[in-house]
Amino acid sequence: METAPTDSPRGEKPTLLVYGNCQAGAVSAILGADRALAAAYAIHYLPSFDDRVSGSRNVAPEVIARTALLLEQFDANPFPYRNQLPLHCANIVFPSVDLNLLWPLRFANPYNDQPTEATPWGHYPEGDRVIIDCVQRGLSADETIVYYRTHAHEHLPNLSRYAEMEKTRLRTRETRCDITMSDFIFSSLSSDRLFWSANHPTTVSLRELCERLLAAAAPAVPESRLVDIDRSLTMFAPEGPLGFLSVPIHPLIVEHFDLRWYGSGEGRDYGLRVEPASYDEYFHGMASIAIQRRASLEALRTAT
Repeated sequence: METAPTDSPRGEKPTLLVYGNCQAGAVSAILGADRALAAAYAIHYLPSFDDRVSGSRNVAPEVIARTALLLEQFDANPFPYRNQLPLHCANIVFPSVDLNLLWPLRFANPYNDQPTEATPWGHYPEGDRVIIDCVQRGLSADETIVYYRTHAHEHLPNLSRYAEMEKTRLRTRETRCDITMSDFIFSSLSSDRLFWSANHPTTVSLRELCERLLAAAAPAVPESRLVDIDRSLTMFAPEGPLGFLSVPIHPLIVEHFDLRWYGSGEGRDYGLRVEPASYDEYFHGMASIAIQRRASLEALRTAT
């Protein structure tokens, strides 16, 4: 890649544009916390999805026209302004940092509570297949927890085979990217906590992603060589930009993959950071809200 100009003809700072899901937003925030990089570039984040903030996907044409570097997450929704990028713009494609392996019972929650300003994604955006099945069978929240504790393991897949499937999924996607992350994920999985949930990486993963992006960007953006990611991360809470929700991991999965960083499961370490819960409290809360939501939806259907 050729080196991008450090300034535009009119004197405005060139744009460093990060496109993708909430992880791309976290990357943008971390890079923007570096004073040297922020002094040289106007750092913008463009979400690839509706993040429930009005106008978040709008971007001024001049921002695109001044883009010197596009950090583009490989996404089902392609970058929409490609034909407006300047010829000198460098483009680095990076993968989503996600992993289903630790949460094979993950399920789109049809009975999550309604979003509010405080909880824009509700309390339980990450559903659990066994919990939702219990609710649909009419079990109470207490009965659901008893069933989950004694029978959830019966619904787990063959974990060794599932691990190979996940490796294949991530590596196949990375053939479309300029940097990889699956090698780091699988080499560090036992020793370091890499994810809060299936698609929300911890600061450990975000740090590695930023380091790899900066190394790839160095030929086009020389200032990237001077970025101190560790210093930037001190600007955030210890959980990092995406640590607002922690999803419990089933004990058999903890044992199978030797997750040495995982706690006993007895502490109140799960759920929304603003409303921490124990392992049982987390799933009891999910079941309770799901029961209420299911009843409300049934009443609405009956009324219409």
